Amino acid sequence: MTKARTYTGRTRGICTALALPLLLGACSLDTLLEANDPFTVTPGVARDTANLTTLYAGARSQFALAFAGLQNNEGGIIMMSGLMSDELYGSDNFDTRVAVDRRVINYDQSNAASDFAFIYLQRARAEALNAVDLYASSPRAGDARHAELYNIAGFSLIMLAENFCAGIPLSRITETGVEFGDPRSATELYQLAITHFDAALAMPNAGARQHDLARIGKARAQNDLGEFAAAAQTIAPVQTSFTYNIEYASGSFYTPNAIFNMNNEERRFGVSQQEGTVNRGLAFGARAATDPRISISPTPVQSNAGDVQAWLQLKYPSQSAPVPLATGIEARLLEAEAQLNRGNSNAYLATLNALRNGAGITVPLVDPGTPEARVNQFFEERAYWLWLTGHRLSDLRRLIRQYGRTQETVFPTGNTMRGVPYGTAVSLPIPFNEVNNPNYTTCTERGA
Repeated sequence: MTKARTYTGRTRGICTALALPLLLGACSLDTLLEANDPFTVTPGVARDTANLTTLYAGARSQFALAFAGLQNNEGGIIMMSGLMSDELYGSDNFDTRVAVDRRVINYDQSNAASDFAFIYLQRARAEALNAVDLYASSPRAGDARHAELYNIAGFSLIMLAENFCAGIPLSRITETGVEFGDPRSATELYQLAITHFDAALAMPNAGARQHDLARIGKARAQNDLGEFAAAAQTIAPVQTSFTYNIEYASGSFYTPNAIFNMNNEERRFGVSQQEGTVNRGLAFGARAATDPRISISPTPVQSNAGDVQAWLQLKYPSQSAPVPLATGIEARLLEAEAQLNRGNSNAYLATLNALRNGAGITVPLVDPGTPEARVNQFFEERAYWLWLTGHRLSDLRRLIRQYGRTQETVFPTGNTMRGVPYGTAVSLPIPFNEVNNPNYTTCTERGA
């Protein structure tokens, strides 16, 4: 077997999507994902503009799997980030999920649970960029799908940087074979994501919807870089009512909403009430009865493992429930964080309370009186608004990186609900199979 073939995650994933034009005459996501993975495509076939529709659908399907996961298999980035933070806990007996939940990570080995999200994010990124190149040489250059592919690549990079340890290489299939990437810092990934979003914004025929998606992605990357004022400026044109969903569908093994499947049906993940026994995570369970942003079952059920109970989320009520990737609410939260960092507590509270009023939350927030307390207040609001959308782990890491907190004051500590101690990891590991890349050795930075 050649080195390219053993480069499992990215190379196999890229070739999977590029092989689809040989097999399919339609662009159904179900059919795309259920196709065999023959791994026989040639670069010439991948460069045929007649395959634009299929390549576009392939990139979208890879991102959908990376975002929510594959049912009865592994969770996507929403579940993995929720598991390492205080949103979710493991309620089956898979050691890899237990390790993520406990934050006990061996960065020199693979973790099969988090590897899945990494691999599919890389596939989505690489396949989107291959399709971008094809669109650029076609009569459809600059249209909405062309911009959407840039947005997929940008969000894939953001989610890799927000959740995994640094030193991530970015590899691709090119006309001449595998192009092995060099390890990148988180800063480099955010900056590259911004270039992708800028490319989408520069397309006059892309339409307002893709432009607003690009604005939210760009502002999110700027916020991750600590460029709060720039993020607020980027996001200003986006209306609060804006929502961009990733769609899922029942009736196929591959395309259902895996959050619903893995929690409500399989009960392999439980929704956290309040994690930790020393430093405790947010009390999501106590909010569920009165806060419309948090939807948790009032009583638990038996878990997959049977040794713990499983609380069920109600935010995504079926296998067909869409999952928001970007919203105008997030845009307002980015503006509020910029106001917070300017020391303007009156404007910051006004922005947050306007959002609360729009959701029917009649009790307004009041100034807690100190900079530290305001940061706590703000990140609690972000946690409630963005619950189970893949933001929480990044926010906990940002509290360490941008606001000077320590991991033991940010993450749950003490013992898990199974009575075993938490570790100290704050990032997910890069899959071990990356060592097949001659440019890669190990994570360059494992902290926040």
